[in-house]
Amino acid sequence: MNKTLQQFLEDKNKKLILIFTPTHGNLGDSAIVLAELEFLKDNFKDFSIYEFTKNETLHYGQKIASLLTQNDVILIHGGGYLGSLWKYNNNLFINFLKTFKSQKIVVFPQTIFFKDSENKIKNDFFKVTQSCKDLTIFCRDYNSFKILKDMKVNFKYEYVPDIVLYHQTNFSNTRNNKVLLCFRKDHEKIQKHDDVLQYLKQNKIQFVKTDTVIGRIVSKHKRNSLVEKKLNQFSKYRVVITDRLHGMLFATITNTPCLAFDNISKKVSGVYQWIQDLDYIKVLTSYDDITLTNTIKNLYDYNNKIQYSNKPLLATFEKIKNAIKNKDN
Repeated sequence: MNKTLQQFLEDKNKKLILIFTPTHGNLGDSAIVLAELEFLKDNFKDFSIYEFTKNETLHYGQKIASLLTQNDVILIHGGGYLGSLWKYNNNLFINFLKTFKSQKIVVFPQTIFFKDSENKIKNDFFKVTQSCKDLTIFCRDYNSFKILKDMKVNFKYEYVPDIVLYHQTNFSNTRNNKVLLCFRKDHEKIQKHDDVLQYLKQNKIQFVKTDTVIGRIVSKHKRNSLVEKKLNQFSKYRVVITDRLHGMLFATITNTPCLAFDNISKKVSGVYQWIQDLDYIKVLTSYDDITLTNTIKNLYDYNNKIQYSNKPLLATFEKIKNAIKNKDN
């Protein structure tokens, strides 16, 4: 029997059960899980905390649901998979809601996006969420929050930062003079890459390409070391340029100047609203040649001392804590 499930079966304490966590190669998603677990361990010392990956949830979901008490809380992994962009994961989410609908469910910060042509997906989402006994969904960008508001849903929903911003790092590497490029290759990608490359080449600025997605399974046991290795890489560069949300957030928490471009779901600019006061992070939703040139130059020349702190956001993260504890925010 699965070791985590065996421990769960024998545990008589109050439990927080984090489900649907990924093992795919997206280190942004892995960083979300690490921050979720860090948040839970910091704030819920009187609960037993369990994690079940996506595959474990598929295999053992019904068994887990049959053994829950009213003191136990189901927590669903956050990210950007709700709606019509990532249909498979959205459908799994809907099915998991059906499995646990009689239980208290809290969804960690999410981006929600529905294409105008995908009304069935939106209607199914609305129907199933309405049937849950006690559901709270946290949105990490205002567009997602507004979608739920406009749908007039009957469950609780809140607007909070991406949970990765809860995590703080302590890298003290000497930076090189290169730019780190971290661009998407999937259907959320943008078409800004050539403009950036042209500027860097014209100004003889060296650059290295990377990604927050790696071509391998990321197990629970390897997750922390792989994410730390990627954060360490980000911390060594003079500037990061990216169209990945967690490219921007990895730069943020490693104190690395960053230029980020928005993507199709607007989640980059949406989450940026939480950190827009950090002058070493810039997001362009539209630009001309002069704006692009000046932004890259200013970030490359940035020499202020930087130390990211999650303290300004802790009061907002308190909303998640209160939702799990059933307290009014």
